[in-house]
Amino acid sequence: MYSVLRDRYARRARCLTLSIFFASIVFVTATFLQDSDLSQFGVSAGGLRLAMGIASAVVLFASVAELTLRWREVSQSYGDAAQRTARAKADAREALVLDEEIDEGRFK
Repeated sequence: MYSVLRDRYARRARCLTLSIFFASIVFVTATFLQDSDLSQFGVSAGGLRLAMGIASAVVLFASVAELTLRWREVSQSYGDAAQRTARAKADAREALVLDEEIDEGRFK
């Protein structure tokens, strides 16, 4: 379960980061377009600039949300838990194979 959660949060973090990067590049590139270039999209230059401004605010919100949600750190925490669980299971299997008495203190 920890591995599934690790992968899920890592995937979310990667998608959010790449989306923010892509949108930022698009909006920065769009600022260099002339009004005559913008009118080719069939929308007034003012309307398109307003839409880009609103979309830029959404990207800013997404970047702040990325910092607040900390999905990458959550993914790392689940990854650490998955490694610890796998190590404990391997130790338990080894003890059972060797017919050793399982020491509770060792596994705590």
